[in-house]
Amino acid sequence: MDQTYIEEKQYEPIISMSLLFTCRAFAIFIRPIIIYVIYAYRIQTQIPILYDFRDTDLDNYLLFAFVMLSQTVNEVFILNIIETLHDWKLFDYFSYCAYRYQLRQNQWLPSAFSFDKSLQVNYRSLDNLLFSA
Repeated sequence: MDQTYIEEKQYEPIISMSLLFTCRAFAIFIRPIIIYVIYAYRIQTQIPILYDFRDTDLDNYLLFAFVMLSQTVNEVFILNIIETLHDWKLFDYFSYCAYRYQLRQNQWLPSAFSFDKSLQVNYRSLDNLLFSA
């Protein structure tokens, strides 16, 4: 882990990009579930009737949502391209987050109020979570 990178460079763009990719990945995985719920409860919700969907349309939407799960492979390549293009050290930053996670004082991270003062205010709480699952 290159400690000088963490100290010298601003890593707000890395946090912002990680947030974007996390939201996109969540949308990719939640889309089939939502479409299936609409399909399973189409009579109760009346969404197909209100939006003038045919039953075959919902079948196609559900199939397309499952096919789009393969988009996660594309996201990995895009992440690699962004890392190379902007010369970001994503592995170093996430290794640094894992190191800070192991040294945390509180069991639950949001209850810790030790923010990194070098970050902009809107990125501090997200960085405080250390990208831990």
